Amino acid sequence: MTALLKYLSTQQNIENRVNDIENLLRQTRDIETQIRLDKQREKLLAEFLYVDPCPTFRTNMNLRFESTGLWLTKDEIFQGWMKEIGTRAVAYYYCDYKDVRSQDVLHMLGTIASQLARQSEFSFESLERYHEQLQPRNQLRRPPEVKELPRLIRDMAGHYDDVR
Repeated sequence: MTALLKYLSTQQNIENRVNDIENLLRQTRDIETQIRLDKQREKLLAEFLYVDPCPTFRTNMNLRFESTGLWLTKDEIFQGWMKEIGTRAVAYYYCDYKDVRSQDVLHMLGTIASQLARQSEFSFESLERYHEQLQPRNQLRRPPEVKELPRLIRDMAGHYDDVR
């Protein structure tokens, strides 16, 4: 009887270890899937981010005087907007005379779309659907079109209570 109990105990330990290994494998697979999805997501967002506005923003922030724009933060409309509850998005773009790419309308609209998609899952899904239209199965990829992007941006903006 003791041998049987010992055997059953050993079986239970083995079963617990197998379950632990299965859980570990499941977690590893989930992590790998998430990493793959994140990479796919970043790739899609990067395809539409034609001109990254961050370097220009940082340069402008370094060049500005400390109190520049302070009047805006004291404005009643701005303060009211900041107090509002709801989903909002902010997107910005700089046209730079030194960078011809920044003056292209497709680049402007694509960059705005990429920024909106980074702030809401629903907006990202809108961009993803549009991207899928650009890459139909068994056909050549077509580039985004300027005339289509305003409609896409309106759709993406519709997922927010306010977009600036």
